[in-house]
Amino acid sequence: MVTIEINKRTKASVAFLEYCRTLPFAKVKIDDNNPSPSGDPWWNIPENRKAVERGLEDVKAGRVIRMTREELRRKMEV
Repeated sequence: MVTIEINKRTKASVAFLEYCRTLPFAKVKIDDNNPSPSGDPWWNIPENRKAVERGLEDVKAGRVIRMTREELRRKMEV
């Protein structure tokens, strides 16, 4: 048995996996847990995902101050 795992979803990789599914000796696994189109491994770290989820919750709850780049530059000046 051959196991084939592809983390990056592209047209070519999907086509390849579809072909592999026709082979009697291949077991195909598609990792759909990574939301990055490029398969960035940063998203595979649970703490990173939790940090993003907390940030999204802060935005929804109104705990975020939105600034333009210029406003941010002015704030950061000493």
